[in-house]
Amino acid sequence: LATGSDGRLAAAWIETRRGEGDELMFSRAASDGWSAPVVLPTPGRELFRPRILPGPPATVVYTATVEGNVDLYLTRETATGWAEPVRLPRDPGGDWNVDIAFVGDRVALTWA
Repeated sequence: LATGSDGRLAAAWIETRRGEGDELMFSRAASDGWSAPVVLPTPGRELFRPRILPGPPATVVYTATVEGNVDLYLTRETATGWAEPVRLPRDPGGDWNVDIAFVGDRVALTWA
């Protein structure tokens, strides 16, 4: 949950679907409540710890287990929806505990 540059709250969270795995969700506050949750594109169904820069446009970073490896992925809000996720580090080790911030006009990430 974070406040965007437009003053509106935005949220990203994980929903676990029994027998189907996890889904990454996004919603933005409006004057009459919250927008309908949107399922964001992900590379796998085992997801952890989403972090959000609410924008607009929003950026969401999260951890996903794909083919037995735990990696960070990033997806961004576009004019037509959400971009396909991008795998960030390419090393074979696990990537956990992501945090995200704006530094000027750039996105900065830290992880362990």
